[in-house]
Amino acid sequence: MHIVFSRIPTLWIIVFMMIGMMFHLILDFRFDAHILLLAALFSLIACYFHSSFKVLSAFILGMFILAEILAVQPPFHHTLHVSMRGIIKGCIEESRFINDSTQLCIVKGYVDTPELPRIEDCRIQAIIHKQQLVLHPGMIIQCQSIIRNPKIPTLQDDFNEDAFAKSKNIQWFANARSISIIDNGMDSYHFFVHGIRTWIKNAIQRTFPKETQDLSISLLLGEVSGLPREMRESFALLGTAHILSVSGFHAGIIAMLLHIILAWIPSTSLRVLGLCIALFAFLCIIDWDPPAMRACMMVALTSITWSNQRMMNSLHGLLLTLSLMVCIEPILLQSMGFQMSALGMLGLIVFTEYFKSKHDRIFGNAHRISRFVSQSLSVSLSASIMLLPLTALYFDMISLVSPITNVVLLPAFTIALCWIIASICCYAFSFFLAQTFALSAHQTLILMIDIHREVSSWEWIAYTNHHASLMAIGMIASIIALYQSRTIAHGVIVFLASAIFLVGIHDITKALTNRSKPKEITIIERNDLLIMIQGVNQDRALILDRDNVHRRYTDKSLIKHLIAQRSIRNIFFAGAISKQLATAAKKQKPGLKIVAMNRSFLKKCFHAGRVTIQENNSGKRISSIISHQI
Repeated sequence: MHIVFSRIPTLWIIVFMMIGMMFHLILDFRFDAHILLLAALFSLIACYFHSSFKVLSAFILGMFILAEILAVQPPFHHTLHVSMRGIIKGCIEESRFINDSTQLCIVKGYVDTPELPRIEDCRIQAIIHKQQLVLHPGMIIQCQSIIRNPKIPTLQDDFNEDAFAKSKNIQWFANARSISIIDNGMDSYHFFVHGIRTWIKNAIQRTFPKETQDLSISLLLGEVSGLPREMRESFALLGTAHILSVSGFHAGIIAMLLHIILAWIPSTSLRVLGLCIALFAFLCIIDWDPPAMRACMMVALTSITWSNQRMMNSLHGLLLTLSLMVCIEPILLQSMGFQMSALGMLGLIVFTEYFKSKHDRIFGNAHRISRFVSQSLSVSLSASIMLLPLTALYFDMISLVSPITNVVLLPAFTIALCWIIASICCYAFSFFLAQTFALSAHQTLILMIDIHREVSSWEWIAYTNHHASLMAIGMIASIIALYQSRTIAHGVIVFLASAIFLVGIHDITKALTNRSKPKEITIIERNDLLIMIQGVNQDRALILDRDNVHRRYTDKSLIKHLIAQRSIRNIFFAGAISKQLATAAKKQKPGLKIVAMNRSFLKKCFHAGRVTIQENNSGKRISSIISHQI
C-alpha cells in the first residue's frame, strides 16, 4: 500500500478530499465556500513549513468542493418538479435560434427567487421570445423568468431532461418574460470565441455538401443541435455517440496533428510550449468542454514530464488532472460528460494491458494487423466495461455492439476528422483545396451514416430497460469471468453459464418492470398542468386541469402514451387544457370517445388527492369518485 501511494501521490489528495466531503456532509456544516477556499490556500502555503499541512489542505478542499456544489443546487428533493417566478442575470455563453422568433441561451450567472436565497454561479438554459432581438455570447442580460429545475421523465417516451442537464452542466431552466441587456459584450472573450466558431461553421457550410454539414460541425465543435433525432439515436445504439461531442478522441487527434506539425522545431522546450498554446487555443474554441479539457491537460502534463526526461504514472496524471479540474470548477462532479470521460480514461489505464495480454494469446502479436486488432479491441473493451453502468444509469440503455463498432468505425471517423481540420485550415487561403478535403471527408461520413442507419435497425444491438443497471453489472461480471478462462473448454463452459446468467437477469428486470406497473390505478402528473388517471379496467382515462390559467398546451409524449394504450376507448376531461389534450389525441386516434366533465367534479377530485398520489389513500378515494361519476 505504501508503494502504491508513493508512486501515485495524488491518491492521498483524493482520499482526504473525500474524507473532507463526508465530514462536511455528515456534520452539515454551514461554512461559506469562499472561507473554505481561503483556508485551503493558507494550508497550501503552510506546506512550505511542514508537510503535514498537505493533508489539511486536501481535507479543506473536499469541504469546499461539496459546499460549492450544494450552493447551486435547489434545497428540495430532486424528484420534485417546481416552477417559480424570479430573476436570472449573467453572461451568455451559448446562443442559437430555435425558430425565427425564439432563441435558446446558456447563461452563466445567478438565480434570484422569492422562495429561495440567491443561488450564484449557476448555468441556466433560457428560452427567450423576442422576434427582433439578436443575442450573442458575451452579452450580460437580466430576465424576469419562470424558473424551474430539470424534470425527471415519468413516461417511457419523455425526453430525459435531467440527463440532458447533467450532460450540459445545467442546473436550471428558464422561460424569459422580459429581458434587459446590461452589456453588449462586443469586446468580451465569449464574443471572440463565438466569432471564431461562426467562421468555422460558415467554412463548413460553404465547402461541404448539405448531407454532411451538420455532422461535420458536430464532429469538430460538438454541436449536435442540427443533427436529426434518428441520427443521434443510431449513434447511441451503436455506442459511438461520444464522437458527436468533443471528447478525448478529438483531443487525441488534435495532439497527434500538433506533434507532427511541431516536429520541425529543434528545441524540446519550444515544442512543448507550442503544444500547450495550441491546446489552450483549441479548448477556447470548443468552450472548455470537460472531456476535452481533461484530455488536453493530461497531454500537456505528459509532454512536460517527457521534456524533463521523467516518466509520470498514468493513473497519477489522471487523478492530478481530475483534482485540478474539480478544484477549479466543483460543479463538474455532477456533469455527465466529466463523469464519463473520467471513468472511460480510468478503464483505459486499468484494463488495457490486461485485455491486451489476453488478446495477444488469441490473435497473436507477430503480425502488424494482429497487433492492431488486439490493441484496438483492448482499448475499446477497456473503456466500454467502465462506462456500461453509467450509460445504463443515465439512458436506461446498453449498446451490445459498442466494443466492435468502435474498433471498426473509429479509424474512419479519425480520417474524416483529419480531413475536416485540413479543409478548415485550407479555407483561409484556398477554396479549391478546402473543397477537395471536404469532399473526401463527405464520402467517408456518408458511408458512416449509412452503416449507422442500417445497423441501428437491428433490434438485438442494444438492451433497453429501466433496470438496465443490473444487466450492466451482470455483463461486466460475465466478461471478467470469460477472460479468466485458461482453456477453450473452460471458456465454453463459462460462456454458456454467462449466457444463462444474463438471461436470468433479463427475466428478473422484466419481472421488476411488470411489478412496478400499478394494477388498479395509474396517476401521472405533468408540468403542474394536468393529471391523467386510468380506470381499473384500463379502458378509460380521466384528464384534469391542475392549473386554472387557460393557455395552449400540447404534450406530445403524453398524447403518444394515450394512443399507445390500446385498451383506452373513453377519455373524460375537465378543463380547457385537458380538453386540448383529449382533442389532440382523438385527432390521431379517431376511435377514441371524449366526454366533458363539470367543474364541481373537478373540485371533488382535487380535494380527494391533488398532490398526494399514494394508492392506499388518495388513489382509492379518486377511484371511488370516478366509478361513482362515470
